[in-house]
Amino acid sequence: DHAAASVLYRRAAARYWKEGGGVPWAVCLTCLGGLCHEMGDLATAESLFADAAGVYVGELADHPSVATLLNNRSSLLLRQRKPREALPLIEKALAMELKRRGEDSPDVIVKRHNLATILRELGETEKAEAQMELAQAARRRSGATAHPNYANGVVVLGSLAADRGHLARALALFEQASALFRSVGGGK
Repeated sequence: DHAAASVLYRRAAARYWKEGGGVPWAVCLTCLGGLCHEMGDLATAESLFADAAGVYVGELADHPSVATLLNNRSSLLLRQRKPREALPLIEKALAMELKRRGEDSPDVIVKRHNLATILRELGETEKAEAQMELAQAARRRSGATAHPNYANGVVVLGSLAADRGHLARALALFEQASALFRSVGGGK
């Protein structure tokens, strides 16, 4: 329940603010901003992300929560139809996660998927396809091919192939995705 989660995040943020703010407060703001984003309250999400970003300066610039904040802000900007502004944020988030976690980390895979989405929105379909192929390869290496996110990645690759006019490849990918969704969903 989004409303209940919002109350809990707000209480936690207020408590951390009373205790001096810092990273715990910024993490709460990032989570609350993500929740507001999901609920469609984009102005509040943007304000919360900006407040959280203000904490991560100087020595905290490499804090693990920064990559999450950058990813969330890029998603918000994309939803606001600002992909050019979103691009440097997701690129930095991806670089941070790669450095900290390595190529096959689920966090890296998510950031690559999001980067591909932004690149596609910018019309850079070849670059988008390359990022999605890297994400899918990491999913295969980690054995996550029976997960809905893998099937979603195949759909994105099919869409990118269609965007580039490679219709036979797009059709094959869409058929593969359909089979994956049926197997993941129990044949439904």
